[in-house]
Amino acid sequence: MQFTRVSQACTTFPQSDGTMVYDITSTVLEQGELPHANIFLFTILDPVDPNRDAFTRLANPYDILHVSQTRDAAIAADETTYLASVMTRRYTDIEVAVQAKDAVRSRIDNCVNSWVTYDTQFQGTLEILHPTAEPTYEQQLSDAYAAARDARIAAEAAVVLASAAVDLARVTATDSQEFADAYKSETEYCVSAHNATTGYLSMYLNGLGTISGVTGLLAAANTFLATSKVEFETLSGYTYTPSGVIVGLDPSFNTWLAAIRAYDSATSTFKQNSASYVTTFTSAETAFCQNANTKYAEKVVESAQDKSALADAIKEKEEADATLVAKESAEAAALAAARAVCPDFDPNDA
Repeated sequence: MQFTRVSQACTTFPQSDGTMVYDITSTVLEQGELPHANIFLFTILDPVDPNRDAFTRLANPYDILHVSQTRDAAIAADETTYLASVMTRRYTDIEVAVQAKDAVRSRIDNCVNSWVTYDTQFQGTLEILHPTAEPTYEQQLSDAYAAARDARIAAEAAVVLASAAVDLARVTATDSQEFADAYKSETEYCVSAHNATTGYLSMYLNGLGTISGVTGLLAAANTFLATSKVEFETLSGYTYTPSGVIVGLDPSFNTWLAAIRAYDSATSTFKQNSASYVTTFTSAETAFCQNANTKYAEKVVESAQDKSALADAIKEKEEADATLVAKESAEAAALAAARAVCPDFDPNDA
């Protein structure tokens, strides 16, 4: 097979207003399998002004055989279209120009393929002796349709699975973010509680015995403890209890539960005798905060991974949707091909 060789020259021109224009000039250098090199169809808008001629499209096989190959020949024949071997397109947006390069190449490729298909598989006269020498042709068409139909069914199933994967990934990403938010609130409390000068614990230790110091610490501790209990119950789905086994609780909550219970117990003890149990309270709060910091760091990483997995799942769903569209189109084409030869073809029999 001889290939059609085309040059594509891209040039940039500055305008007086400071903007740029981008020209793409395509020139057929060798015709290859084509009967001639003129494949660009132009429309004549003004016979006396060739600058007004408008590029219309790439030629189809009929154009290649019947449309005039020069402007002069078209005008002489009182025609409004002609073919040329050179075509220039101008753009004012660089992004559009880049996309146009690929579009022009693709359309030239389609033009050449259409001609080769027309020339090698369609045109001409063929004498056929009947019954045909290929009795299996109808069966081949039926098998082709059945294969296309099965591919479409498989693509539909893939879309269903991809949709379920997106739903699961979205739930997982939401849960991990909620966990991260919960642990973040704990770490923020711990920062406030342990600040060297203004922290609740420092205020208490520096002013031990004063009503304001004890009251402020207890108020902050009670508020945060209540919030932690609510967050635990929301995320775990189980009612918080200060002791005992919570039947059915996911083991992943045990560390968090133990930290909250220890904090709860220490707070209660602190209420009874804040001065004598400050060491116990401090130890429990330190452990609580260490757990909060560790878990928050873990959940931040986990949340990022889950969000990435969700993005991947969405991308795979989009790809599955696109594949389904392609398979539906292929099935329709196979059915049309079968009915073109066998008008009474029943797809239910395939």
